[in-house]
Amino acid sequence: MAAFRSDSVEASLLEIQTLSRLLDALGGASTCEEVQIPHPRKFLYGSQRGHDSIVTYAIYQADGLPTCMGHQSRQDKTPRHLSISPSGEFLLAAIQDTDNVVTFRLDPASGDLVATGHSAHVPTPVCVKLM
Repeated sequence: MAAFRSDSVEASLLEIQTLSRLLDALGGASTCEEVQIPHPRKFLYGSQRGHDSIVTYAIYQADGLPTCMGHQSRQDKTPRHLSISPSGEFLLAAIQDTDNVVTFRLDPASGDLVATGHSAHVPTPVCVKLM
């Protein structure tokens, strides 16, 4: 995961921070699929294939830099797309190889993902859009 500052004069990006998507103790190969930042931009969520989890970062308001808080793991395989409800209350995750879309409640104070226990069977989902 990388954080950038934009330079509007030069129309360029300057990398200011790079972080591992996984907590150091976990290790292993993993690739990031989707990143979501709900309003008011205090937390960042990313789906991780390989490790099969959703990583959570806190975004410090003073400098905009993220810090890894942890990850949410389930028995699901290959999380792909993430979508946050318009209210900012829920995160839906398309889980490709488990053939389901799972729902998490977002805690607005801590940024924690709380499994709701609700999921929908959807064959090989790769994207979730809320209307």
